[in-house]
Amino acid sequence: MSVLIHEPVAVVAVFEKGRIRPILFRWKDKKISIENVSFTWQTMQGKERSLHFTVVAAQTLYELVFNTSSIVWNIEQIETN
Repeated sequence: MSVLIHEPVAVVAVFEKGRIRPILFRWKDKKISIENVSFTWQTMQGKERSLHFTVVAAQTLYELVFNTSSIVWNIEQIETN
């Protein structure tokens, strides 16, 4: 089941060799460790570029989005069994 969220989150990420890899995020007062980044893509809305990350944590699939203009992370949706 997919649930749309679209809420800001705090993310710890590694910036290395021109790439971004989220490793941990805080949502609803919980620290969630990312086990795997499954898929990445980018979208453009006007001049704003957003980087999307599908990540796995505790058997749950999350979509995190980093807006490169505002430097803000959001959790967009969650996919659970």
